[in-house]
Amino acid sequence: MQHINQDNVEMLRNLPHKVDISLNDWCMAFYNAKIFPLPEEEYELFGEVAKTTIELLPEYPYKGRVNEFGNHMENVLIAGIKKVLGADSVNLGTGYPDVYFEYNGKHYYPESKVGQDLSKEPDGFRMFYTSAPAEKTIKTKNIQDGHHILFHFEHAMPKGSKVGALSGNFKVSDLNGFRYKTENIQQGSAKHIYNEHNKVVTENMKYDK
Repeated sequence: MQHINQDNVEMLRNLPHKVDISLNDWCMAFYNAKIFPLPEEEYELFGEVAKTTIELLPEYPYKGRVNEFGNHMENVLIAGIKKVLGADSVNLGTGYPDVYFEYNGKHYYPESKVGQDLSKEPDGFRMFYTSAPAEKTIKTKNIQDGHHILFHFEHAMPKGSKVGALSGNFKVSDLNGFRYKTENIQQGSAKHIYNEHNKVVTENMKYDK
């Protein structure tokens, strides 16, 4: 289990800014919840969830801007989780985490993102953030000890297109121990996810585009 830095936890509770924290610290500070490492025996399972989610996209067609495609994929991911795991997911509303499901008596919080060319060197563009939740949000989301997982899908939408399409490439990351920066909001980039955190647990990367 990732070590919880109590100094970071107290810092988050007092809302300072521009410091390095972990998602574990954030969950402990606002929800008193622990993040556990994703067991290796589940890596392949969540790879199947990602593949199935991609296959299901035609059943949930998207028409809109590419920068809003990730929001749409959240619902497709929920369908993929249902098909592979038989688990019903709950949409928790705006703010991290967005989705929750229970599987084999454990709690899971999947996050869906859509990006361009996952084979390239990660850049510093923001792709992940958290913020201090309101008391109502804390009660509504009611985050429990569990696993936090990032599903990152590669889109295949030509510039200017408004028809959702995926290349088939994806990355699934265990967010246990993920470190990022807190300012007025806490945010992490692809560089934080893939260079510094670097816990991709399964992926499917085809380059014959």
